[in-house]
Amino acid sequence: MWDKLVESENGSIGIEKSESFYVGDAAGRTKNNNRPKPDHSCVDRLFAMNLGLKFYTPEQFFFPNSSQIEEDFLLPKFNMT
Repeated sequence: MWDKLVESENGSIGIEKSESFYVGDAAGRTKNNNRPKPDHSCVDRLFAMNLGLKFYTPEQFFFPNSSQIEEDFLLPKFNMT
């Protein structure tokens, strides 16, 4: 998906990864006092990590002064077998 965007869907405009970011709600956040249910997945966070992009949850991006900016998250364990 990323390669397609870069190669043919961005109007020949270069993408500066250092200036880019990804906002997503599938961040692997855990259940806590402010979050009654954990995130259903962490694929948005992993997508950003795999591309080397900064990642923000919607709360971090849209409400930067919120008390929920930093939340614990879990990434899946990697099993090579």
